[in-house]
Amino acid sequence: MVLEGNPDVGSPRTSDLQHPGSQGSCILSSGEDVQPGEEPIKYGELIVLGCCEEGGEETEAQRGEVTGPRAHSCYNGCLSSGDKGRRRSRLALNRRPHANGVKPDVMHHISTPLVSKASSFSQQTRALSNRGQHSISYTLSRSHSVIVEYTHDSDTDMFQIGRSTENMIDFVVTDTSPGGGVAEGPSPQSTISRYACRILCDRRPPYTARIYAAGFDASSNIFLGERAAKWRTPDGLMDGLTTNGVLVMHPAGGFSEDSAPGVWREISVCGNVYTLRDSRSAQQRGKLEAGLCLDPGPPSHAFAPCGHVCSEKTARYWAQTPLPHGTHAFHAACPFCGAWLTGEHGCVRLIFQGPLD
Repeated sequence: MVLEGNPDVGSPRTSDLQHPGSQGSCILSSGEDVQPGEEPIKYGELIVLGCCEEGGEETEAQRGEVTGPRAHSCYNGCLSSGDKGRRRSRLALNRRPHANGVKPDVMHHISTPLVSKASSFSQQTRALSNRGQHSISYTLSRSHSVIVEYTHDSDTDMFQIGRSTENMIDFVVTDTSPGGGVAEGPSPQSTISRYACRILCDRRPPYTARIYAAGFDASSNIFLGERAAKWRTPDGLMDGLTTNGVLVMHPAGGFSEDSAPGVWREISVCGNVYTLRDSRSAQQRGKLEAGLCLDPGPPSHAFAPCGHVCSEKTARYWAQTPLPHGTHAFHAACPFCGAWLTGEHGCVRLIFQGPLD
């Protein structure tokens, strides 16, 4: 999946995750079921880094037997409890039988003083056209809120990702410990929100996928409180950032053997792309801005200190790519187990007695 700007959503710098689609697949109209014997259209896959557990089965990626340069062509270990249900190390986004996407519709202004989040939800419910309608609530002050009502979009499929195990979350993602083991000392506070983000995929070619910060909860609501970073856009609409944030990085040169680390950026609730804040919880947003790399080379290098084997370009790419850690730190880490890389280069060259198979 590739991060690119798209002028069709919110601003010219909305984050897109592009996937070329399934060549030769039968394209179905929105809401039409897949016929028996036909394979569902796959928009793409998400790989959860650092899922290799101690004693787990060795995968092709760990052995260096990678069949292609794209992230969705390889494997990344497995969870200690196995890939079950909605908690998996590889998350496939398949075309749904019926569209469940949503899009902004009506904006409501509420000026009644709010006592609590519960009272805010009560007032929001009265403001919406239909109870249970998807909506995003922006609390500007204790006496002023803005509610953006969302309506059904028959042209998109929505997938939600987060730490919550509630039914509205399609893929449950939790923190991984560096090295695949149990972290020493007190456990750091999780930086994955219960309703972390949502991905909307176009049901028609080229199957463009767009990522947005925050997901809808059990009441079909996204609530941005008084302390959350939020603002009015130049066209009079609302946007905001979540406390934990959703960061994206598009490798320079795309997903190829010659990929180089890109710049980390932050995604807003409406899908716009901004520079990073000073810290993940800062209320001041960054400036509006105008994934996994593996190549099929021979297993000639190993990450230090964990020892996972891969090709030279894979090792050098990840050794130069700092990954988010905590609320404001970045560290280079092994993509297979999450262990922090050490040493001058973060990897070592392997010297074999005989030729490689």
